[in-house]
Amino acid sequence: MPLLPTRKSGNFGSDSASHESAIPGASPPDLEDIFRYLDERSPAGARKVIEAIHGAIMSAAEHPLSARETSDPAIRVKIVGRFHYKIFYRVGADEIEILHVRHGARRPWVTED
Repeated sequence: MPLLPTRKSGNFGSDSASHESAIPGASPPDLEDIFRYLDERSPAGARKVIEAIHGAIMSAAEHPLSARETSDPAIRVKIVGRFHYKIFYRVGADEIEILHVRHGARRPWVTED
């Protein structure tokens, strides 16, 4: 599956490193579903939400250890501010892997226990 890397310089552990956000395809299927759902209701709102999610992904790539751990210590969750979306990701040596994006009002994802 192709990856869309986003390189950001950030602090990883005790040394500076460059991190990539490994996003399958041009956009994760979760984001496509979120956009499609919101776009039917509010095209402008849909763009704002997707932009906020992408911004949070970039922030996670810059500071991968800043988000809270889930019940699985290998997976972190980043909250997307006022929109209440959650981005679940795994931190690698020089990249983050986006696992799932979902709204906070939905039932907890398996790793949220």
